[in-house]
Amino acid sequence: MNFYISNRIRKPIRGIRPCLAVYVLILSFSYCNGIRCQAQMMSNATNDQNETVGFDQVQPILRKRCQSCHNPEELRGDLSVTDIPALKAGSSSGPVIVAGKPRESMLYTTAAHLDEPTMPPNSRKIPARELEVIRRWIEDGLVAKSGMSPTASTAKDSLEEDTKAEPQMISPVLQSTSISALAAHPTDGTVAFAGNRQIVLLDARSGELTGAIPVEEPEITNLRFSRDGTQLLAALGVPGLSGTIRGFDVKSGREIFQALDENDSILALDCSPNSQLIAVGGPSKVMRVASISGEVKHTFKKPTDWVLTNRFSPDGLLVATGDRFGGLFVCETESGELFWNLRGHTGPVHGVAWDSDQETLLSAGADGKIRVWNMHHGELTAEWDAQVGGILALGRSKGLTVAAGRSGKITAWRSPVAKVAEFRTDEQIENLELLANLDRMVASDASGKIHLLSLPDLKPISVVTLPKQERVMEELLVRLEERKAAFEASERARIAEEARAVEIANAGKSADVQAAAEQLLLSSSGRPINLTAISDALEAEVKTLRVSVLKQQETLAKLKRQQSMLDDQIRTQAELIVLGEKQVERLETILSVSRGGMDQMQVKTLQAQAEEQKQMLGLLYQLQQQSASAAKNAEALPNTNRPEWGPTRKLLGELTKTIRTEAEKTERQLKVFGVPTNQMSGSEVAEAMK
Repeated sequence: MNFYISNRIRKPIRGIRPCLAVYVLILSFSYCNGIRCQAQMMSNATNDQNETVGFDQVQPILRKRCQSCHNPEELRGDLSVTDIPALKAGSSSGPVIVAGKPRESMLYTTAAHLDEPTMPPNSRKIPARELEVIRRWIEDGLVAKSGMSPTASTAKDSLEEDTKAEPQMISPVLQSTSISALAAHPTDGTVAFAGNRQIVLLDARSGELTGAIPVEEPEITNLRFSRDGTQLLAALGVPGLSGTIRGFDVKSGREIFQALDENDSILALDCSPNSQLIAVGGPSKVMRVASISGEVKHTFKKPTDWVLTNRFSPDGLLVATGDRFGGLFVCETESGELFWNLRGHTGPVHGVAWDSDQETLLSAGADGKIRVWNMHHGELTAEWDAQVGGILALGRSKGLTVAAGRSGKITAWRSPVAKVAEFRTDEQIENLELLANLDRMVASDASGKIHLLSLPDLKPISVVTLPKQERVMEELLVRLEERKAAFEASERARIAEEARAVEIANAGKSADVQAAAEQLLLSSSGRPINLTAISDALEAEVKTLRVSVLKQQETLAKLKRQQSMLDDQIRTQAELIVLGEKQVERLETILSVSRGGMDQMQVKTLQAQAEEQKQMLGLLYQLQQQSASAAKNAEALPNTNRPEWGPTRKLLGELTKTIRTEAEKTERQLKVFGVPTNQMSGSEVAEAMK
């Protein structure tokens, strides 16, 4: 009977597409899941009402929705939402949170679109669940951590009780991945590298993995040992969302401090020689120097693109920083003032290293060049091609410079013309560290391999990789094959069933079969379901979606082509800028030389002119003396024979005055060039004019 009824209801659904069955299943599944989810949410809400909401629950919401505009670097409205003190400080419009009063707190009312201006601007209201978390945090008294009493201290709790984890067993990985961070201990041969939400420890002496420190954050972007070797610093976070520094005790693996709360990944990290300061940088285009407690000493804003690398000088007085646009800067650690702006790189600067003399800085980047800078004068003293393609990592120790890059090669140099050794792999080398006290080095490539090499000859010692979950992979493959076979079998059964339905429908059944089928297909309201219309609508929607997907794919391809063109233009402009700067320097040199030559010629001309004027004044002085003597002798002659000397003396006086004026003008012109003059004094000229 059941089989008969199931066959009888097939005729009315002739022409219905297979997607209709899927659609009905999805509706029923969604309805059931909705009931279960609603019940679960109600249960969770009931449980949540008994727990105090802390800032640790609010902070991820603020970071995602607000912190891109309201942070210490971009204080829109003079408001920062990075921590509780900043929120309590308020904005230019006044307080933004009032403990226990959500409806009087702008943080809640603007986000809930209860007050103007609504936040985020020009956006829809944030989800109700996130709004409820913010409301309850304000209502519960602005506590720091979930479950705390409102009267409890909001200061950061000691990490002694929470982080007593010892180094643990290494978690295997499903497949090899690139090593994002690598660091070497300054003395004992321990190497730390990132992998699968853990910091893995390697003994460079034996080449064996010794343990791991698990971390919660999804990405480890940088690692660095303190100079005394007691601490391991890790840059952790979520790209585009957060970045923080955690410090671990090297012996126990216990977390001992946490510092900074950035809005993006931390790509550059270093620790000062006294282990009290850290320097960080990343996509925010700033380099920050802070204490290990998280107190920011200063923010260096000279970089024009992502900060990729930084290093403290051996004495800790300076910090060198390289960015993605080819910028290389050196600033003072204490004041944050620019010390040198070193120009020359035409691509991203991936590595900087200080020489032991503290007076020499080495830098390397995507242009493939190693450059050496003198810190006394800020001058480039050496430059050479490292022969590794674009340089991604740089190391310097005991007079040996090591570079690695995109070509998969590592080269070691004693000087720009003395290459010591070369090592080659099939993958690009992304990180390297020197262990000079062991005469060894480690380097990680894009395939996830860590190469242990000897120094200075770069002979391979061993290759280390993270352990893989081979059995898990095999089990997953078996399960996938089983599911694939089951799916294919179900598809074959479905196709056969549809073929039989079409056969039965085409054969034609009696009117009572048609009526019975239509009766079964009545909805709960008693109205028949128009299955054909539903099927047609679904098919039309699928076609629309396909067209939309094709358009999006075309748009994406177009954007990729435009991005490639923009990248080429950026590289071309960078090269033109460098060429322009060099041409300007040459022109300034030529102009300076030409100006100096013209000045010397003009000075010589003026000096000759001054000498002629001096001689003319002397001659006029003699003529005036002679005319005065002749006039005196003429007084003894009779009036009829006495010559008239008045016009002559008057003419000589006017000539003397004119020549003297020109001489003074020449004297002033010579003084402009700083040339001393030896013209006649005013009294001498006056004496000559008498």
